[in-house]
Amino acid sequence: MPFLPVGGQAVIEGVMMRSPSRVAVAVRRADGGIAFHEEAFSSVTRRIAPLGWPVVRGAVSLFETLFVGIRALNFSADEAAKEEGAKPGASGVGGAAQGLTLVLSLAAGVLLFVVLPAKVTGWIGVRDRVNDGGGPDVTRGAGARGLTLLTPEESAVVTPGAPLTFAWRPDPEGGRYVLEVLDADGGVVVTQTTTDTTVTLRDASRLTRGGEYRWLVRSIGDGGAQRTSPVSRLRVRP
Repeated sequence: MPFLPVGGQAVIEGVMMRSPSRVAVAVRRADGGIAFHEEAFSSVTRRIAPLGWPVVRGAVSLFETLFVGIRALNFSADEAAKEEGAKPGASGVGGAAQGLTLVLSLAAGVLLFVVLPAKVTGWIGVRDRVNDGGGPDVTRGAGARGLTLLTPEESAVVTPGAPLTFAWRPDPEGGRYVLEVLDADGGVVVTQTTTDTTVTLRDASRLTRGGEYRWLVRSIGDGGAQRTSPVSRLRVRP
């Protein structure tokens, strides 16, 4: 049996079916009869070559499908209006109104599912995420209750053999801090516990020339509760 792509959608008291060359709508009337409408269909992606290109084709097909679906719904609404004694076509929507409805619907979708989530995450203090497999999935920026990394700054380049100081803002509920420096594979290269908010490595000999590393700080409260800072990156000069 040859493959024939056929799709459709529900309408008021009926169904619309579409094939690559025809569109048909069947609607049940109140008297039990069937109102039927059929017309030829030729996708604009086939009639205009550039609109059939990959990626472009998908966007054009979306709008085309929405347009065909709205026309089918209008036909079924007209049939329902006839049953109620209304003037045929009174429930229909003109082409300009259909276009306006489509534009407003898309705008509302972008606003609700793209713009609003982005704004909400900004309002609650979420920034760009850093999670490349070797460390915890945390947020770059302010850490847990003010535990913020200060130096080295994000993506800093350090000199091998020179003193390297790590500094961060204190956690009001933290009594001890654990500094961790991780290599690209997530292995711990440096770990040091302190009650201060700075740790200085006398030299960066434990860091490979040209290597890329990530560092973070964990605060440990008096009751044992732990909080983790954001992750920051640094690179050692070749």
